[in-house]
Amino acid sequence: MATRDPSDFALIYGNNNFNGNQTFSDGSLSRFSSANKSILTTNYTILQEDNGRVLVFVADSVVTVSVPDNLGIGFNCLLVQIGDGQVTLTGADLVNRTNHTKLVGKYSIATLLKAVENMVILSGDTTDRDSD
Repeated sequence: MATRDPSDFALIYGNNNFNGNQTFSDGSLSRFSSANKSILTTNYTILQEDNGRVLVFVADSVVTVSVPDNLGIGFNCLLVQIGDGQVTLTGADLVNRTNHTKLVGKYSIATLLKAVENMVILSGDTTDRDSD
């Protein structure tokens, strides 16, 4: 990228690779697209590096997902249950408007979002019941 004059804006014509977060005068830009991460185990702890990812749970028996309290504000990820094993979430900071802690069942989708300290919101296709 180059400009002819400091008051010009830069043009990007494509085929560019950017690594890491890109910072502009009006804020930071990160993760143009999601990266899927298949979770094969029945116990998983959410990691800060899962921020912006689609976590795909494929186990055929119950999956327990721990949500730690040290995730950064702005953390968000999508949870997808593909296997028959119902995904159950635990964590001191985990909240849901109807007190749900589980995905409904196969092909369910939910979001985890940490918008403020001491609160990770679970929202989406959730339930408080075991899947049948």
